[in-house]
Order: sequence, then C-alpha cells, then structure tokens
Amino acid sequence: MSQRLEIYVREVMRGIEADPVTKRRIAEDLLTSLTERAERSSVEQVLAESGTPREMARDYMDGLYGAEAGAGHGGDQASGYGHDEPDSRKYYYEYKSSLTVLDLPLVHIKFRRRLRGFRGAPAVAKGIIAIGDVALGAFAVGGVAAGVISIGGLSAGILALGGLAAGAVAAGGAAVGVLAVGGAAVGKIALGGLAVGKIAIGGSVIGKHTLSAADPGGLSPEQFRTLLEEAFPGAAGWLRSFRP
Repeated sequence: MSQRLEIYVREVMRGIEADPVTKRRIAEDLLTSLTERAERSSVEQVLAESGTPREMARDYMDGLYGAEAGAGHGGDQASGYGHDEPDSRKYYYEYKSSLTVLDLPLVHIKFRRRLRGFRGAPAVAKGIIAIGDVALGAFAVGGVAAGVISIGGLSAGILALGGLAAGAVAAGGAAVGVLAVGGAAVGKIALGGLAVGKIAIGGSVIGKHTLSAADPGGLSPEQFRTLLEEAFPGAAGWLRSFRP
C-alpha cells in the first residue's frame, strides 16, 4: 500500500468533521478506493484525478451534510454538487438548464453515481421538470418524487404513479388517494386487488358501496354510474349531463 496514498487520506480527514465511527469508515473506504484505482493506473495519476485533500474533504462534507452545511463546516464557499465543482462530477451527474421559471430551472437532472467507497447523500433535483434520486418539481421523476405529476418508487402529487403512490389520483402497487388504483388501493373511489373506500371495486373489497370481481357479469358502465350516484348523490346531475 502506497505511503503517499495514506498521507493523502490523512490530509483529507483533517478537513472532515464527523463522529469517530463515520470518519474511520470514510478513511477506510477512501483508502481502499484509491488503492484499487492505483493498481489499474498509477499513484501519481490517481492523486492528480482526485484533486487536493481540501477539495476531496469538501466533497465528503457536502455528501454528509449537504452543500450549504458542507460549506459552513469546511470554511469555504462551496457552490454545491454538480458541474460547477470539477471533483464533484466523480460522485454526481447533474444537468441544470439555464432557462428558469419562478427562480427554478426549467429542467434539473441529478443522480448520484454508484461508486465504490462513496456513500454521500442522495442527489436532489429541484425544477419545473425534475429527474433524480429525489425529485421535487411540477413534473417529477425519481426514486422519491413529489410534484403536481409525479412518477417514482415513492411518489406524491395531484397525479401520482409509482410503487407506493399518494395523491388526488394515485396509481401504483399500493395507492392512496381520492381516486386510487393499484394492487392495494385506499381512497374515496378505490379499484384494486384489495380495495378499501367509499366506493370499492376489486378482488377483495371493503367499503360502503362495493363491487367484487366475484360478482357475476363484471362491472358495466351502468353499474359504475349507479355506485357513483349512491356514494355521491350531488354528482347525479353532473353525470346525467353526459347522457346522450
């Protein structure tokens, strides 16, 4: 193991403020990563690509506490992750459009690169159109997504689609909403394998007005209209306007 790499790691650790267990883990992971990279190239090239110990420490602080907190801990004005910081690009991919709407970028894409030895914070994308590990925007797509229209493993919004979805209209493996559609659905109107709602339609149903797949004949438009009128009497006049 190169002594130069060990010295580099010690210099990096001087710029990181964290509890002893976290610092020890970071030091071990960083040294392992640098050593493996040096075996494929050279110590000189690895150190040149890694930047100064101070820059590396700031990247780790950003990952631990976020860009603003990292700047405060490190004593530098860090601009945050992304394309403005050369070394950060090793850990995060980020695209941010120059066009903004209401002080938000029109498009913001941000993902954490899955690199060995780096366990920083998830990448958060914020924009009108947001795509990332965590996405917040009018239209949001991500592992965790929140927006007017959201698509993700965990999603919340007016229209939410995902593994677990919550919204006015929600569809997913598990869905919660005014109108919920999913394997398990909970809402005023719920459709799913397991449906719980004022109107519940599905395989197993729980609700005031229910229709199960076990019922003969399936669900006709007339049956659904009748259920809807029974559950929401005020909607009857509105529904009649759609009759030919």
